[in-house]
Amino acid sequence: MSEKELAPSLNQPQMTEYHRLEIEEIFTGIREVTNMRAQMFSFLGIADLTALGFAFGTRYSILFLVAAVILLIAVIADTFLRRREGVLYFRGLQLERKYSSQEPSLLSTYIAVAAGERFLASLAAVTNLKDQRARVQALKRTRSSIFGFWLPIAIAFIESITGILFWLQMGWSLF
Repeated sequence: MSEKELAPSLNQPQMTEYHRLEIEEIFTGIREVTNMRAQMFSFLGIADLTALGFAFGTRYSILFLVAAVILLIAVIADTFLRRREGVLYFRGLQLERKYSSQEPSLLSTYIAVAAGERFLASLAAVTNLKDQRARVQALKRTRSSIFGFWLPIAIAFIESITGILFWLQMGWSLF
């Protein structure tokens, strides 16, 4: 980096101590949410596979439905975590836009790589909204990944259908 890039821009406002702490908390929060999502999917994924293993071992078709419910719980929990992550991204982008002279900066690059360019564009559109209520509603509607929602739903549907078919067609007991 050149000295010009490292020197604070004359047009950029100086960051307050509060905003400096807020940015640190935003990055800490993003790391925590990312870790929680990884741990949650690891735990619930293993629980799903365990239920499927018990289903094949015991020939109880209800365990396929238990596995499907586990995936639905994962989808619901992930929805809440992604909302929290979206709010952290949104506030970080606001502060980045206010204080950073570099375009793109760390957070916008991270969001573009981790969640996608479309998600970054939707968050940027939310930052342009002036009404707080409209911002909150827009943040609730932004989604970072279609696969994080529809893929587990599709797998849960397949597990449910498989459990029903094994019960009705293969003669497995329900309980």
